Amino acid sequence: MIDSRGRRGSTALVTNIDFKDWSDYLGDPPLAMALLDRVVDGAIIHKFEGKSYRAYRAEVRAKASPKASETATETHGKSS
Repeated sequence: MIDSRGRRGSTALVTNIDFKDWSDYLGDPPLAMALLDRVVDGAIIHKFEGKSYRAYRAEVRAKASPKASETATETHGKSS
């Protein structure tokens, strides 16, 4: 799909996997290289570092409402 768009329009791809880790993630280094070659050809790459905004919001909510945080932990912390 990415290759077929070939300079016809903009495509945004967002990932939390660093380029150097794609071969481990996909389990096939040649496939990862071929995929990244097509994805980054002509791309503008923005690399963001730092804390996740979702993690930050969850932290703010937990500080604002400790009771809600405890309930969420009890609900999601149990293993099935």
